[in-house]
Amino acid sequence: MSARESYAWFNENLPVPPFDASRWPRDVVAWFKDDAGESVRRMWEIVSLLRDHDIPVRLLKSASPRRVMYEDPFRVVVAERNRL
Repeated sequence: MSARESYAWFNENLPVPPFDASRWPRDVVAWFKDDAGESVRRMWEIVSLLRDHDIPVRLLKSASPRRVMYEDPFRVVVAERNRL
């Protein structure tokens, strides 16, 4: 699968968070939920493409995110307390 196809899938299948620069802090981070299976699988396809082109990718986890700014069935957007 190409990056273009993967991005198209995300654009068609994930809701867009209601971002507002005047109300959201600069340190917001979007995390996929554990049970967001298809979204996570598709993200790993993108990771594979990036790594194939020697672009480094890190997997980050958070057991206790700070303030939740947005949540949908697939992910949560939080104001993260630590710099990543």
